[in-house]
Amino acid sequence: MTAVLDASAVVTLLYREPGHEAVAELVDGALISSVNWSEVTQKLAQRGVSDPAGVAAGLLALGADVLSFHRSDAETAAACGRPAAPAACHSATGPASRLRRRHLVGTR
Repeated sequence: MTAVLDASAVVTLLYREPGHEAVAELVDGALISSVNWSEVTQKLAQRGVSDPAGVAAGLLALGADVLSFHRSDAETAAACGRPAAPAACHSATGPASRLRRRHLVGTR
């Protein structure tokens, strides 16, 4: 199963915050959306990192990859977040399967 990392999980890993070990185990082969990638670099810049993109790129060296997030992905994610989500949201082959791998949220 492929892990899909959100920004808080990546920041947790980069700053070795509680729970970083769990994130580290999932990085090789993990995905992060371009939206979350942007948030990671923003958070690093806010913390005074002089080369936030370079630091974040270290994650790619560990085997993670950035996944483009398109308008259709946003619409699918929104539809799957509704209480009466379409059955396709729960299908291993439905339109949400690209977005819904194993989602790991940071400890914040």
